[in-house]
Amino acid sequence: MSELSQSENTMKPALSDRQRRIVTIIVLLIGLFFVAFFGLRAYHGLRRLIEGTQPIVRPWMTIPRLSRQFKIPETDLYQALDVAPQRPDPRPLDKLAREKGLMPHIFVEQVQRFVDAYPKSPPSLAPPLTPSPATQPAP
Repeated sequence: MSELSQSENTMKPALSDRQRRIVTIIVLLIGLFFVAFFGLRAYHGLRRLIEGTQPIVRPWMTIPRLSRQFKIPETDLYQALDVAPQRPDPRPLDKLAREKGLMPHIFVEQVQRFVDAYPKSPPSLAPPLTPSPATQPAP
């Protein structure tokens, strides 16, 4: 029993105090990096959402999808983006960008600018309600 207790007392720890401090500092720095990185992403995303400039065109979207979502005729989209139309057109924007020799994020930004600049149709105004004869005041 005395040999066992003696060997436990003579065993050195796996890491010295200095090494433990260094590992702790490295782990803390990595944690701070992740907090800063994701915190900034959340901040910028929230700011864009509040300002109303949240990007809404994504690389996976197709031209027919953009046409339906933003109520822009497909012909206008094909013409503005200088893309040959296909029926049906399953090509996402990132594939169209590569076909044109552009970086996908640059092409998506161009599409976003076109969508933002496209004239929005005025909201449909309902015809003014005319009072029914029963609700009109009597003379």
